[in-house]
Amino acid sequence: MNTLILIGTIAISLIFSLAGIAKIYKSFGPEEEKTVWTPGKTVLFARLIATAEIFAAILFIVPFYFNFMPFLSHIGALMMVVLIMGAPISHIKMGENNEAAITTLLLILVVLVTFLRIFG
Repeated sequence: MNTLILIGTIAISLIFSLAGIAKIYKSFGPEEEKTVWTPGKTVLFARLIATAEIFAAILFIVPFYFNFMPFLSHIGALMMVVLIMGAPISHIKMGENNEAAITTLLLILVVLVTFLRIFG
């Protein structure tokens, strides 16, 4: 069971960090004040979310597996849940139902892995 939890934790952290890196390194033209990822929000807002995703991914895996203040891992999980809760809503507003389903599945996976790490 611990191996399955480790694989889930690594997968979730990779997904979040790669999504954050992609958002940070996306180049926007000077005329693009708003992004397509966050309708009605600025590029700065998208980059702040990306930074929070990377930070949450690091907090989710590093403290728990290196036994350095493991409660920080729970804070990382909470950050992920808060960040991912807005994603399906944004995808549905933009008419991207497949992406909304994927982000909802990722939310369920984060909650499940966190629950298993705490109580398993």
